[in-house]
Amino acid sequence: MKRRLLWKLSLTITLGTLALFWIIHHLILQTEQHMSFIDKQDQQQLIDYARHAEMLYLQGEDEKLANWINYIKHQEDTWVALIRSKLTPLAGSEMDDYFVENFALGRDISWKIHLYFAQNPIMDITFADGHTHFLIRLPQRMRPGGYWTYTSLLLQIALPMLLLAILSVVIYRHVMSPLRQLETATKQFSEGDYQVRVRDDLGKRNDEIAALASTFDSMAERIGTQIQTQRHLTTDLSHELRTPLTRVELALSIAEQSTPDDESLQRIRHECQQMRELVEDTLTLAWLENEQPSLQNASLDLTDLIDSIVENARFEFPRHVITVHTPETAYLQQS
Repeated sequence: MKRRLLWKLSLTITLGTLALFWIIHHLILQTEQHMSFIDKQDQQQLIDYARHAEMLYLQGEDEKLANWINYIKHQEDTWVALIRSKLTPLAGSEMDDYFVENFALGRDISWKIHLYFAQNPIMDITFADGHTHFLIRLPQRMRPGGYWTYTSLLLQIALPMLLLAILSVVIYRHVMSPLRQLETATKQFSEGDYQVRVRDDLGKRNDEIAALASTFDSMAERIGTQIQTQRHLTTDLSHELRTPLTRVELALSIAEQSTPDDESLQRIRHECQQMRELVEDTLTLAWLENEQPSLQNASLDLTDLIDSIVENARFEFPRHVITVHTPETAYLQQS
């Protein structure tokens, strides 16, 4: 399949997004459900208010009952009333027993309180006689979901950001981990480790990055082989050049015995020395590349280099007069 990485990332992002929406929706519903009921302690407080009012009502203490209701109003800063209901069927209809038993003018204290309603609901605690109702608008301090606004922001903003960050980290690690391995391998290859390989470290992964790793391995193997072959060729060639060069020097020595002052022979001797130094330098370079020793800084006298170039030029162009003005020394610091 082409573009495996694209399909893999698309599938991961799609499933991650769906999972994100489901988790947020589930948590919001669960949190809203949990925060939509009056606290048990507050429920008991409302029941105590109603039971004390019922006791005064049954004792016929109307004045104390009125004072108690007023006390609750001021204490809770809310509306309180004691109401008697009388259900009268009309037009020959009949009352259903279930309806009569569960009839209420307000909400039962165990019912769910909607967090999105602006006005607090009326709570109904029915007396034992079944038709006298203690009604109280739910005090604000007892209203559930006081932290719902902050919780909602946390669930709808902070949590998605956290989950998306986790998903991003997972995708980032999935993509960058093999790329870091490639970066490390490239650095090792540039430092001379031509045996480094990446594909086997990626396991069963089979996508564009794995293909890139395979391409890198092929490149590393091919270039490493070429470099090693070139180094061996350079070393072997330098060694092989020593033999004919030695023969030339031997023949030159014989010729110098007959005409020691011949300028041409002197020039040939100079060029032979240059060739031998070149061969030795080539062997040294091959050794440096193979062993990679710690090198020290050295200085180069540019005056000597220029004098050598000018001397070669005078020999090659004897009819020309070459004049050069150089200082005695001109050192160039090299690393």
